[in-house]
Amino acid sequence: MAMGKSPWVWTGLVLSGLVAGALGVVFIVLDLAQADQLASVIGVFVGLAGLGVSAYGVVLARRGAVASPTPPQAAAGPASITGAGETRKTIEGGTFHGAVIQARDITGPPPAGGPGVEDGQARTGR
Repeated sequence: MAMGKSPWVWTGLVLSGLVAGALGVVFIVLDLAQADQLASVIGVFVGLAGLGVSAYGVVLARRGAVASPTPPQAAAGPASITGAGETRKTIEGGTFHGAVIQARDITGPPPAGGPGVEDGQARTGR
């Protein structure tokens, strides 16, 4: 049995089961017309609750994007700051098979081929 769930998850699961069971009993006791009307009213409130939860999620996502920017990554390899805001970038050693692109604050994998690469051959700019 999964024991890693928090008490809130277990409480939510139990309450959901109880509500589903109670609704099943109510729909069995009521005739079809009354059950249809009750289901429509319940559906409206469930839809409104879903809309509220969705709006709350959007607000949290926007606050999180503004409030917690990603910290800058440490530069790999030797680099030195030469003046007010100027950075000299150098690459030492190694073998490079194509264009070398240096940039700041890149996230995610590089695009296949990268800019300046055509048919597997790097442009030299000459």
